[in-house]
Formats: sequence, structure tokens, C-alpha cells
Amino acid sequence: MDRIKEKARLLLEGQIFAVLCTQGQDGPYASLMAYVYEKENDKVFMVTKTTSEKVRNIQNCPRVALLVDDRIRSGSGKAVSALTVEGTVVSWLPDSVYFALLETRFPALKTLLDDPETVVLCIELDRFLLLEGPEKAEQGSFRNPPGP
Repeated sequence: MDRIKEKARLLLEGQIFAVLCTQGQDGPYASLMAYVYEKENDKVFMVTKTTSEKVRNIQNCPRVALLVDDRIRSGSGKAVSALTVEGTVVSWLPDSVYFALLETRFPALKTLLDDPETVVLCIELDRFLLLEGPEKAEQGSFRNPPGP
């Protein structure tokens, strides 16, 4: 296992919120989102309404970026780690097993999850940049390199 990829996975597993960045006609658009990370396939799942600006942006450009960090731990004197991940929204599912998982993990989302206009975004993760403190930066990829 690639050491840097494992560090990125641990950060994704240890957090519950990410900033989702999409590209709109008028420029970038950022949203704080609760998420579930599926380590086996390096995918992130989030919920939103089909009428949201982020879905309109994704329909025009499925490439997105996520920002995840552990700044809550920085109060202990530990340097903040931050992960910026590029990915692609590969589907939005109107009825998904992830609805139940998201509701269990985030009870406050129940009303949103019960709305018929709500979908689960499935984001396939690709390249990333992991920052550990203000100066240490490492790049990596969740995708396996092509074979020989």
C-alpha cells in the first residue's frame, strides 16, 4: 500500500464533513457537505436536492474537488492536515443504500433524505494533494497506475 495514499484514506475516514467545489457558469461554487467514504472503492457519497446549484453545475461539469481537514484537532497543538481531492461525479442515485447509512450517521439529514428530490452523489476519487502542516505537501492518486 502506498504510504501517502493510506494517509489520505485515514484523513477521509476520520472526518465527516468536506467542502465540495463545483464549477458554475459564474465561477466556482463551494458547499459544506456531510459525507460517507467507501475505502474499498475510493468513493465518497453525499446527498443533495436535484434542484440545487451544485447539481446544475455537475450536470455541466462532473469534475469536482473536495477539501477535507482535521483542524478540530489543531487545538491540541498538532499541525493541521488538509486533503484536496479531485474527482468525478459518476452518478446521482435517487434511491440508494447510502440513504440509510447517511441517515444513521447524520440524523439531522432525515428531512432532506425523505424529500423525493434528494439524490446521493457518488464521487469517484482521483488525484490528491495532502498537506501536513504549513510546509509539507505530497501528491498522490487513488487510481492504480496503468499496467505495463
